[in-house]
Amino acid sequence: MAKARLTIKADLLRWARETAGMTVEIAAHKIGIREERLHRWEVQGGDPTPRQLEKIAEVFKRPPAAFFLSERPMEPALPIDFRLPMPGPGVSDRLPPEVLFGLRRARRLQDAFVDMLATAPAPEMPHVSLGSDPRAVAAEARRRLGVTVEEQMTLHTPQKALPIWRRALEGMGALVFRFPIPPEDVRAFSLAGTPPVIVLSSDDYQSSQIFSLFHEWAHLCLGQPGMCLPDIAARATGKSEVEQFCNQFAADLLVPGDALMGEETTQMLRDKRIAVMDALRVLARVFAVSRYVVLRRLRTLHFVSDAEFRRVDRALGDEYRKEMERREKDKARAKAEGEKTWGPPPSA
Repeated sequence: MAKARLTIKADLLRWARETAGMTVEIAAHKIGIREERLHRWEVQGGDPTPRQLEKIAEVFKRPPAAFFLSERPMEPALPIDFRLPMPGPGVSDRLPPEVLFGLRRARRLQDAFVDMLATAPAPEMPHVSLGSDPRAVAAEARRRLGVTVEEQMTLHTPQKALPIWRRALEGMGALVFRFPIPPEDVRAFSLAGTPPVIVLSSDDYQSSQIFSLFHEWAHLCLGQPGMCLPDIAARATGKSEVEQFCNQFAADLLVPGDALMGEETTQMLRDKRIAVMDALRVLARVFAVSRYVVLRRLRTLHFVSDAEFRRVDRALGDEYRKEMERREKDKARAKAEGEKTWGPPPSA
């Protein structure tokens, strides 16, 4: 008996694949069909079986009914891509599927929140422009958040600090989500609206997520949400004016200058009684942030020279890259072991 076949339009199939950020080769592999067949379907129209259509919908994260529309549905434009030296509208072939699916999921949750509340409260957004003083804006934002420096200093670890900061921002009317997005692609992104949305990469270090949280909040306050790789050490080369402002705002908010200068460790560093790396470890624990954030603030306040900053920045960057490589190897090993454990038994 011949298998039942369905008819789907070539353009809808291409739309589903392209908006999932997949090549024909990768998509065909995930669906479980030959690359030539998927290419033919995208040119001439598809005739999948019901089971194949279920798989296509699963891979592209679209409901099966989407493949029977009369034409491509209208979707919001991708956010501005601030990962690029010259920021511009996001292009799907620059984004991996995890990021595109994360964007789609965030918008659905934002819409669901609006539907649940007939009148969503207006978020408490400080008035900010690129001409604003980041230090003054950060101080006002911290006052509105209601988290004092003294309270922050009792937390000691990013693991304890992240939930506090997240609740504080949500109390100001923002939605904050954490999705499994590769941090090497996008560490965070933000979406405008009521309520505004911030999405963090849950695969990133929690200290980095804290910085990204306020980097994205600055984007929203500027009225310029987008996708970012927040640069905690604030290497200015190739960064847009918006990104530099958001980096400075986040660093000033998390490590206020007066509080940092009042620390004994900072005075020891000034007097050359402690090495920079040792000072960073102590001060990072004091403020429950990453060493990168402290390094940036020490440089801004002239406790670290430009040459020393570059040297330590390189060392921290090397540490980060090695750790990320180790994590990738661990993931690959776990995946291989999982496939071995749960796969079919070897033939006798």
